Amino acid sequence: MISRILKTLAVGMSLALCAPAQAANPLDGATLRVVIAHKAGNTTDTMARLFAKTLEKYLPNTSINVQNLDGNGGTLAMQEIHEARGSLVTIGFVNSSVVFSQATQGEELPYDIKQFHWLGALSSSQRVLVVRKDALDRADPRKSNTGAKPLVSLTMSASAQNHVDGLLLNALTNLRLKMVPGFKTDQQNAMLLAGDADAGIGTYENFREFIEAGDMVPVLKFGSVGYPDSLASLPTLDDVALPNAPSAVVSMSKELSDMGRFVLAAPATPDSEVAALAAAFDQVVADADYLDGLRKANFVGTPANSAVVTAFITDLLGNEDALKQLRAVIACGQQISDGARQVCDHGSF
Repeated sequence: MISRILKTLAVGMSLALCAPAQAANPLDGATLRVVIAHKAGNTTDTMARLFAKTLEKYLPNTSINVQNLDGNGGTLAMQEIHEARGSLVTIGFVNSSVVFSQATQGEELPYDIKQFHWLGALSSSQRVLVVRKDALDRADPRKSNTGAKPLVSLTMSASAQNHVDGLLLNALTNLRLKMVPGFKTDQQNAMLLAGDADAGIGTYENFREFIEAGDMVPVLKFGSVGYPDSLASLPTLDDVALPNAPSAVVSMSKELSDMGRFVLAAPATPDSEVAALAAAFDQVVADADYLDGLRKANFVGTPANSAVVTAFITDLLGNEDALKQLRAVIACGQQISDGARQVCDHGSF
């Protein structure tokens, strides 16, 4: 009897020793630094922190530290992530302004976004143009507004996403906006409510309370997915673009809005760690608690994985004709913002 028991135990131990050990995650024991290219409390910050909290579930042996690095349309954060080396594993949450910066500034930037490892995209940015009620008569994108007083719209910097969006609207539609940089988001909202500005561009969630209170009226949306049902009939940029507006630029704006919020890893990140991060991304965006958190924060998840986003960025930045058109459109939009309407008004790029 005892001999049979001993024999059974021996066989069991032998099988256990021969069984393949579970492969260790390359991120076990590592410190993961999460850089958010926006201020605390921003919609992207809210989504990034929810993502990072859920990520702890799938990287239990990794220490995760979150920091905000706002400024200059995301270029400060991008430079910080680009220079990341050593034992820290660094990823970042950015929006589509970094793509516009790459397309328009190119070699002036201290980095090339094609060098980064694109882990995925989280959600549509839900970008909208809103105006005050007393400015609605100047905010019809289908009606010529060349003789009307321009809509004043405040931004943080000339490379900020809402600034670039305003220039695109100037060049691609009948809208006329005076883009004024130098204001933080809280200042932009306060001055818009006070009547010191006429229009605002940003995420729907940023303006939701103002819209629901009747202080602001949404005029158009930049993308096509991730918006609340209440905006289903709101025209898109594609709907109101001028007949001769470059279709490649209109499409680019829509796709970037629909991709929305990107997650990327530093260029120096080893391939094994990139693969582990990409796998963890896929797990988080399918996680029930994460999706519930998005709903509670009034967000709609529209994730795209690493392969999809990498192909999108590569194709976009490899289309030199479209990038040339984009640069011309932005330059035209700036001229219109400055009051030089005769130079490139109505799509004469």
